[in-house]
Amino acid sequence: MMLTYLIAAMLTFSTPASQDYYCFPGNYTETTTSLNVLPSFLDAYEPEVKAVYKLASAHTDVLKWIPCYCGCGQRAKHENNKDCFVREIRANGEVVWDTHAAHCINCLEIAREASLLAEQGKSTLFIRRHIDGKYTNAYAKPTPTPMPE
Repeated sequence: MMLTYLIAAMLTFSTPASQDYYCFPGNYTETTTSLNVLPSFLDAYEPEVKAVYKLASAHTDVLKWIPCYCGCGQRAKHENNKDCFVREIRANGEVVWDTHAAHCINCLEIAREASLLAEQGKSTLFIRRHIDGKYTNAYAKPTPTPMPE
């Protein structure tokens, strides 16, 4: 029930007035020193968007196994839901963040739901099957994400 309220709350997200609301704007990136340091571009968005970026940063190990269903696999060449938030994690720990998810309710919903299930102790395979079951028939073609090992 709580998860339902959290997802419903996401439908109220908005983006800065200077940005168009759709899934494929001109994405911007920002590099920070680690996953613990969120990008400053999030200051321009609703607090809920920043909260999902924080969840995503804590669960990149799960989100790399979760497909995104917004169409970004075809248009942005994303491989998984993590890519909607994080373009690259460099060997030195620096993170190249992407604005893509900040503009896309599908990306945000999937990451939030997957992260909250991970925090409940659900396995990555359970989470993957849950997300696939929920999004497969009603959304865009998924990213080409392999099944968890």
